Amino acid sequence: MKHVATLVGNFSATQESGDKVLAVAPQYGWGFADAKLEYNAAGEADWTPFIKQIKDSGATMLYWSGTCLPHLQLVAQAAKTNGLNIPIVTDANHYAVECAGANTDGSLDNVYVRLSGIPLEESSTNKATQDYLDLMKTYGGDIALLGTQTSSSFLLWATASQQCGAELTRACVLANLAKVTKWTGHGIHAEDSPAQNHPSSCNIVLKIEGTGYKRVAPAEVGTYECKPEWIAKVSGTRALGAALLDANRISQAFATK
Repeated sequence: MKHVATLVGNFSATQESGDKVLAVAPQYGWGFADAKLEYNAAGEADWTPFIKQIKDSGATMLYWSGTCLPHLQLVAQAAKTNGLNIPIVTDANHYAVECAGANTDGSLDNVYVRLSGIPLEESSTNKATQDYLDLMKTYGGDIALLGTQTSSSFLLWATASQQCGAELTRACVLANLAKVTKWTGHGIHAEDSPAQNHPSSCNIVLKIEGTGYKRVAPAEVGTYECKPEWIAKVSGTRALGAALLDANRISQAFATK
């Protein structure tokens, strides 16, 4: 993709996602159109000017950072109204039943979402995903991607804590976490490395289609596509500068001597 536009909320978290894309995507063949735009994180009264800038830039794809509802839906509706028909790529927070469920007019049909965990719809192919759904059914709670991530985080903490035995201290838990170089949340997501502070090198791409999600790549359900080179070193972003990372990529911004 040689002409990618970006549309990012003017809020630190969404800016960081956009900054990372701008920093590393060129090494994977991306080029950027003259439409690197920021919007008011609280929303815009009219998204048409943004769509016209993107359209005039000749962009063939849009990277979006923000929330699905209502912002992305309004952007997609404005794009449809103004004849802009290009893929919109975004992140895993847009994998949510309420996001796809709102697509009754088909305006979100161009939205592609990247995941590093097995989709909930494919639980029959992955025991850990089914276990999560069974727990939610038994004990209650909202079923969501964030819930699977929370479950993984709890299991990681529990695993490290158990190794401390009766001497459970913060230092012991952190020391044990520093030894965990391979973690899947007992199979609920692709392998990452908490010790190295590295994300997964595996991905799944879904597409919103109607009021649901359709797997795009890889085509086989229950699988990931993995490449080590998909883990890229990020430097020079606003958030990294503020975080004051040390050589181990651990923030020293609030460290005390």
